[in-house]
Amino acid sequence: WRDWSSDVCSSDLFQLHPLAVPGLLLALILGVFLFLVLTGRAGIVDISDTEVAVIVNYLTGEEEVITTPGVSFFMPWLSEAYVMDKSPNEFQMTGDRNIDYNHVRELSVRASDGSSFKFNEISLQYQLIPSEAARVLQDSGPGEAFKRNWVRAFARSVLRDEFGRYSSEDIADPSNYTTATNQSKQRLNAYLKDHGIEILQIITPKPSFDVKVENRSEEHTSELQSRQY
Repeated sequence: WRDWSSDVCSSDLFQLHPLAVPGLLLALILGVFLFLVLTGRAGIVDISDTEVAVIVNYLTGEEEVITTPGVSFFMPWLSEAYVMDKSPNEFQMTGDRNIDYNHVRELSVRASDGSSFKFNEISLQYQLIPSEAARVLQDSGPGEAFKRNWVRAFARSVLRDEFGRYSSEDIADPSNYTTATNQSKQRLNAYLKDHGIEILQIITPKPSFDVKVENRSEEHTSELQSRQY
């Protein structure tokens, strides 16, 4: 009797509710679906105003660039969506050390007369070219990979070349200063176009010189201004 009663109690104790199994299966299905949505593998991608998406069809190799914000659909498993940032980014050259790929040490320039000057802070505004998102994906990789290398690779050498064409006195002339900035932007865009990136603006402050050069530059500037009058 004791054995029989203990068996009955055990069976009653572990008896599942009739809806328990369907409920567990439903929860599992929802969990898997949520995981697929969050990882971009459910065939649904939500693109914000500051993003662009590239849908890659692994069966055909076709790449579709979507620049319009909103929800887009694709074939899961056979295709995958890669979302990238298309908003403006800032590359800064300031301080005495590199911090990360968008914050590097200040720019020093060797002038044509053998002297040197530096910029305490230079800012380059850049962004991914939305229509070239597929090229960016192939060239740099997904996500923010395009921000890590290309601007940093070209900015310092190009800026040094263009500003270094002038002497310390000549660079104090606003027209030369503007020309060097514009030429730098054009050259950088020529290099970066192949990587799907565009320089929007270069913001450069007045360069800093040593005391002797600073005095000569001020005298040269005063002379130019007096000639204008």
